[in-house]
Amino acid sequence: MTDGRRPGRGRIMWSKEDARRFARQQRREAQRSGRPDALMDPSQRTVFTELMKRLDTPTSKSTIAMYVSSTREPPTHEIISTLVALPVRVVVPRVPSHQRALQWVEVDETSAWEPDERGLWAPLGQDVGLDGCSVIVVPALRVSAAGDRLGQGGGYYDRALATVAPHAQGGPWRIGLVFDHELTAETDWYTEPHDETLDLVLTLPLSRHPQPGRAPTPTDPQ
Repeated sequence: MTDGRRPGRGRIMWSKEDARRFARQQRREAQRSGRPDALMDPSQRTVFTELMKRLDTPTSKSTIAMYVSSTREPPTHEIISTLVALPVRVVVPRVPSHQRALQWVEVDETSAWEPDERGLWAPLGQDVGLDGCSVIVVPALRVSAAGDRLGQGGGYYDRALATVAPHAQGGPWRIGLVFDHELTAETDWYTEPHDETLDLVLTLPLSRHPQPGRAPTPTDPQ
């Protein structure tokens, strides 16, 4: 291999950019017949349950970090809203202007939200980082069974995950959330030394269409 890249653990098929292009096209096609839902559906409740299992204990001292979904990503708004209503600490990312590192802001029922420069909902507040997190949920375009993650290419989540120890070394659970068809048996794209791996992958049906037009709001657990 060239350019310092290492081969994936499985059969190599694509460069990262080719894999991203294919994954984005799959999402567009899969979501054309999707439907919006205001509350957690059964598949989201399954994801929620799996996340709760991996908190040390569901108390106000437990912290979970979760991305706020965009139009084409597996939806997280309803899950975040449900988490905020529980006695756990919830932090979500914000992309600051002209910086390469995500900020992590704690959210609750009183949080103020606004669209960021990319049109994604982001909370107002101070950067509290990822210290003390038991679970970190990140987006991806594809994830392999081995835990290799293909992101959008900005490197934000790789840099964030690099700041915490792996779960096997006492760090938080590093969990990817993708649509069903985006979990692959093999790593069929080139990986690089800076790519961070995941401990677990959770999936949602590809027919679900997210609701990005509003900020997460607290709800009773479903």
